Amino acid sequence: VLNRLQEDVIEPAKLCGYQSIWLIGISLGGFGALLYAMENTNDIQGLMLLAPYLGEDHVVAEIAAAGGLKMWRPGNVAAGGHVRRVWSWLKRVYAMPHEGPAPQLYLGYGNRDWFARGNALVAESLPTDRVFIIPGGHDWKTWRALWRVMLAARHAEGSRSSDLARDA
Repeated sequence: VLNRLQEDVIEPAKLCGYQSIWLIGISLGGFGALLYAMENTNDIQGLMLLAPYLGEDHVVAEIAAAGGLKMWRPGNVAAGGHVRRVWSWLKRVYAMPHEGPAPQLYLGYGNRDWFARGNALVAESLPTDRVFIIPGGHDWKTWRALWRVMLAARHAEGSRSSDLARDA
């Protein structure tokens, strides 16, 4: 899947001159977007994730029991497969002081979503203006509402950035 994303989406976008590439993913697609960003950080300027799947419940419970992403000790990441690698990357890039490229991350989910517990652990490490929690579950009705709110917030942030650049 990651190779296809690279070949069918990212490379053609670059060839067309796009310099700012964002990935958007819902549920398991959010996990795929995280995997791609983790492996290709320089290619991606931002992620908009709606209720991303973040792995098995026991990994989420382990991170919660540790006191959150910042306090969690990933252990043998290689033995844990993709899930531990993604969580370790999230910790390194968003929960700890970090130098180097890191895609902007916007996260949205419903308060009754199946994956809310894991999403909340990620949300703790993000700026509050990039986290969106609304009433709802793991369904299209919730995701459509989240998408509208998140897109408006990103648009407003882009407008502020343009205003700052123009005023400088």
